[in-house]
Amino acid sequence: MLLGRIRLVSDDEVMLYFAAAQSLVDDRKDVPFVACALAVGADLWSNDRHLKGIRVKNRVTKELMEKMQKSPTSAEHM
Repeated sequence: MLLGRIRLVSDDEVMLYFAAAQSLVDDRKDVPFVACALAVGADLWSNDRHLKGIRVKNRVTKELMEKMQKSPTSAEHM
């Protein structure tokens, strides 16, 4: 289920979004993760509060756990 949803993203693809990611976050350690999320149109999974409200949706662990507890099959649609 989960392994079928994993996609490897090349460095070249991430680099296309690096400048955009730099403009969205202050912490340079977050830039590659935000760039990758932008490249594939994915949400981030992080408990870093400073990532809330940027152009990329950030999901926290508590939110994911609550969603999974409500419906065991909902994880397939995240």
